[in-house]
Amino acid sequence: MSKYNKDDFIMSNIPLSDISTEPLVEPEKEDPDFEEVPDGVQDAIGHKSRTMFMNRVMIAKLEDEIKVIAKRNSRIENEIGDLLESQEIEQFKTEFGSHKRTEHMYVKVDDWDKFFDWAVKSGSTEFIPKSVNVRPFRTMLKKQNKVPVGLSPNPMTKTESKIDPTFKSEQLAILNKEN
Repeated sequence: MSKYNKDDFIMSNIPLSDISTEPLVEPEKEDPDFEEVPDGVQDAIGHKSRTMFMNRVMIAKLEDEIKVIAKRNSRIENEIGDLLESQEIEQFKTEFGSHKRTEHMYVKVDDWDKFFDWAVKSGSTEFIPKSVNVRPFRTMLKKQNKVPVGLSPNPMTKTESKIDPTFKSEQLAILNKEN
């Protein structure tokens, strides 16, 4: 379930352009350079932050609704499968689409070391995924300042935005009343 209350989503039909640009809370001045940021830039970041938060609230609501629908569809699909199986029917067409019973193969590795040894000795390395776990790579790079042969770091800079965790139900309820 979502971390937001159902009442938090009353405003979901309000266009973002109609949302007030007044900040809900005064930004904390933890950053020593905060005072040097021009007021217009502070306002622009504040407005964009607020808009982004409102978008996240709407996304959370939609994701919750999608999960409910997906669970319902999964249950219905299982019921259709049970009906097909009970009647020994392999496929069935309706005006909405078709249903077909098929077997899917899933593989579970019981002993990774034995499997890896077999794959290497038999030359069947296509079974082994070709990706690198970034955590041990980062650890080796930090601790030993060493990069394993055949690899190269490719750092990418990304801006991460986190919404103040205290900005939830109460502030959103106030926002909803204002709009």
